[in-house]
Amino acid sequence: MGINLLALTDCSIKVMQDISDKQITDLQKYLLSHGLVILDEPGSIILDNLNNEICQHVNNYTIGDIESILPKKLQKDYDYLNKLFSDVYGISIHTKVKQIQIEKVKELLLYEDLNLKEITKTLHYKNTASLAYLFKKITGLTPAYYKKLKKQRAHVIQTYSNQAINYQR
Repeated sequence: MGINLLALTDCSIKVMQDISDKQITDLQKYLLSHGLVILDEPGSIILDNLNNEICQHVNNYTIGDIESILPKKLQKDYDYLNKLFSDVYGISIHTKVKQIQIEKVKELLLYEDLNLKEITKTLHYKNTASLAYLFKKITGLTPAYYKKLKKQRAHVIQTYSNQAINYQR
């Protein structure tokens, strides 16, 4: 490619010369073929802000469509944000939101005494059936089975604790 690059210790590189638009395009294609992308400084900042907003949206149980919320908060077009996110992480913003939501469902099933209907309401999800379907699609388990695993784990811990107490006597 004929581009003088300097490898830095933070898994980034610095271009050591002025390069043409064609060289930038060639470098982008080369990096993309290896699962990497070029992030300029503004892109990195946008990506950080985007990740924060996505997490806040799910963790704060925000009501509303993420496709309308993100552009307002970040003052960027949703298609641009989604492309940037997809180029870096290999999944869409929508898919990431669903993954985080399911992690939240798992957390609520494990640590709160909520049933799926209550969780559906808490997360402002459309209906229980679609949340259960998404949960199974992502985890491979039904929410009921996941909750059953929680009870089994609790039983194993209780049994082990009782055995440890009896052993010490």
